[in-house]
Amino acid sequence: SGVLPPSLGSSSNGGMEVGLPYYFNIAPNRDLTVFPKYIQKRGLQVGLDGRYLGVGYAGETNFEFLPSDKQTGTNRYALSSVHTQTLLPKLAMAWNINYASDDEYPADFAANISKTAVRVLPRELSLTYAETFWNVNVLTSKYQVLQDIAAPITPPYDRLPQLTLHGGQFDVKGFDWAVDTIFTSFGHPTMVQGERLVLNPQVSLPFIQPGFFVVPKLSLHAASYSLSNPGPGLGDHFQIAVPTVSVDSGLIFERQANWFGSLMTQTLEPRLFYVNTPYRDQSQLPNFDSATADFNFAQMFSENRFTGNDRIGDANQLTAALVSRFIEDSGEERVKLAIGQRIYFNQQKVSLGAGVSQ
Repeated sequence: SGVLPPSLGSSSNGGMEVGLPYYFNIAPNRDLTVFPKYIQKRGLQVGLDGRYLGVGYAGETNFEFLPSDKQTGTNRYALSSVHTQTLLPKLAMAWNINYASDDEYPADFAANISKTAVRVLPRELSLTYAETFWNVNVLTSKYQVLQDIAAPITPPYDRLPQLTLHGGQFDVKGFDWAVDTIFTSFGHPTMVQGERLVLNPQVSLPFIQPGFFVVPKLSLHAASYSLSNPGPGLGDHFQIAVPTVSVDSGLIFERQANWFGSLMTQTLEPRLFYVNTPYRDQSQLPNFDSATADFNFAQMFSENRFTGNDRIGDANQLTAALVSRFIEDSGEERVKLAIGQRIYFNQQKVSLGAGVSQ
């Protein structure tokens, strides 16, 4: 236990800031840090950060409080808490709780730029039961949205709850298979609400050798919707089924190389990834949780250009890539170089669209 190095800073919102944290070493697996901070234009803020780790559980809770802010005349505070715990040998629970006293709290008190941009604070509670070849998860989630008058955002849907059942096995007579079944009840204060049931079976037949691999795969995305408030003249039940065929393949070449005086193994790995998903009209489906995925190197090898389960993009495309890695004898990868390009053979039609609205 003892005093930690002081912090000094300045901001346009708070003026000069001086902090003197104190660390309490409660036990080898528990500690508490107190963060008193004087903010010139606002007053004295006190922060507490507690961490704990034990057999089958771990977590961290952070709480900040500033009474009678000189600028607003209100009490300002924020809470963040994460926790995981094993309840039984195959049963675990977790929570992620975040709260702020007002919309401007991150902008006024965040210590770095990334946190000032946080506007959606999740509150999640989950329970997971896992067996060898299957697991089930129950999740409830709600969100606090910190609005900016100049740039308001639409709150995300609450999951009240979401039930996920996953099963799968590798190398069953040469095949890999998996099935995901997801039932979600979506709630929202202003937009269409309802339930969605998703069934996603997939099977692949990997051919993997030291110098090459070929993995053909077949999957199906089937979804059923039941909406509680679709709006006048709109349907309240929808179904869709979209198959996808993909083939992932690559070669692996190796040679001994010298990297700044160190002997390493250099690889050269050309890779081809083909996806074919037929077009299905999804313009009447609601959009509870889908968005366009960020285009990056990993996403180039994804079968769906959308995240979530409400949009399955039509595709007839080939991704070509070349990867080179430098690997030490210990197996540690020191350098990875990669370049790739996606080639489209069709005009993509599926978009996020407006979906069903009120």
